[in-house]
Amino acid sequence: LVPLAVVLLVGRTSDQDLRQLPLRLLAFLAVAAVFGVLQLLGGEGAPYFHRITNVGAAVGFFANRNHHAVFLALYWPLLLWFIHGRNDR
Repeated sequence: LVPLAVVLLVGRTSDQDLRQLPLRLLAFLAVAAVFGVLQLLGGEGAPYFHRITNVGAAVGFFANRNHHAVFLALYWPLLLWFIHGRNDR
């Protein structure tokens, strides 16, 4: 259902908003990375959004550190695209 929701949402989004989507995603990824670092530094007193989670690990907005890692892996290709290949092709 999640991929279908993304396809439907992107289909209803204007061209101007689609051009801004990578930049907004980069900003959200940066916030998630900083939040993960705060969780690592905070130990068991760190802020977590989920009751059952990997305490002591960087999980960001997710309950599982693996999901957070996959989400952060999206950052590097997107950042390279933003720096080197950003145009309207």
